[in-house]
Amino acid sequence: MLRLNGAGLRSRFFIKVYAIGLYLERSASDAQAILAADQVRRAQLHMLRAVDGKEMADAIGDAFSANAGSAAGRLQDRLARFKAMFPNARTGEVITLTYVPGVGTTVGAAGRDLGTIEGKDFADVLFSAWIGAHPVDDSLKRALLAGS
Repeated sequence: MLRLNGAGLRSRFFIKVYAIGLYLERSASDAQAILAADQVRRAQLHMLRAVDGKEMADAIGDAFSANAGSAAGRLQDRLARFKAMFPNARTGEVITLTYVPGVGTTVGAAGRDLGTIEGKDFADVLFSAWIGAHPVDDSLKRALLAGS
């Protein structure tokens, strides 16, 4: 069973884009511990405005690349597959990114799975976009690591 660990709002250029919740098996406030643990985790994005899938995938891809470090080369093909499956999102839609050990990270939208990218290494860098060393927003990172 997953528990809400923290939640926050992602704005870009003063425009509210999505509210995000980080769900974990066990609450934690240490990003390194969360990423090191091989446990189920989910980022749930509640869209506050319509966003083109390519635009959203590119924004997440930029944050992914900022956190990939020396792993960037070996993750490039998986990042391209992830970006290709990212959907156009309508206001009010929920997009889920769920990592399951031994399975990978599944992208979900409109109540269905759109595809899965294998590897914990991919999931760790993807979740680092919000809670890693170079997050999209420092205050959002703090909110997701509240450990509530």
